[in-house]
Amino acid sequence: MGMKHLYLAILFCIGSQFISNAYSQKLDSVLQTIQQFPEKYLSTVDNKISSIDDKLTKQTEKYLQKLQRAEDKIKKHLQKIDSSASAVFTNAQQKYTQLTEKIKSKTAIVSKITGGQYNSYLDSLGTSLKFLQQFNGLTNKVKEPLNKLQELQSKLLQTEKIKEFIAQRKDQIKQLLSKYTKLPNSLRKEYAKLSKTAYYYSAQIKEYKEMLKDPKKIEQKALGLLNKLPAFQKFMKENSQLASLFGVPSNLHEAFYNKNTNIRFTMLFSN
Repeated sequence: MGMKHLYLAILFCIGSQFISNAYSQKLDSVLQTIQQFPEKYLSTVDNKISSIDDKLTKQTEKYLQKLQRAEDKIKKHLQKIDSSASAVFTNAQQKYTQLTEKIKSKTAIVSKITGGQYNSYLDSLGTSLKFLQQFNGLTNKVKEPLNKLQELQSKLLQTEKIKEFIAQRKDQIKQLLSKYTKLPNSLRKEYAKLSKTAYYYSAQIKEYKEMLKDPKKIEQKALGLLNKLPAFQKFMKENSQLASLFGVPSNLHEAFYNKNTNIRFTMLFSN
């Protein structure tokens, strides 16, 4: 090897070592920061998800009961006018009971989006928990908040089905009432109450979804730090719900992946 080539080889080795050391120091700094607050992050997520799940369940049960009572009153008023009108209300009570029981029970966990609106925050949050679950020392700690989050996502999908059912019932009753030229004011008022209750339920669900889009500082910090890790970037692109929707090919993120990052991250939480 000539002196020129030897000189270039030495420069390349020094440069590579410098870049590697700089990257290693930066990564170590990020991982040390993450190590200081994972339990606080997990407890914050756990409390937030539990609170919203509890409110969502109670409010859904409350509104379903209100809607069922409104339908019962409309049915009684209509029977005074037309006894055959009760056919529209057949099995309605049973359906309300089924929906109430389903929202109160633990719903089946879904791994992919099967309906409803995509929530980027919930996607990032869920993927971050799945990522942390891989590492020794965090597997058991992540299990509870991750299960609660997935159950909440399933329950949110259930509320979409409930909203569809309510909209369908409104249309059916409206079509029924439109057949009569003269309706008592009391009957019109009962239908107005039903419509208002349906509107407020939809608004309440929207409010809970907005609450889920408002991450606390500890969540923002955790996600911000995780996003600096190439291993997490790759994991996010391969395992997020958005990736499952569009089928992002894995070979597009190889440039972001570094096996050493994953190994060192595992060691960090193995104590």
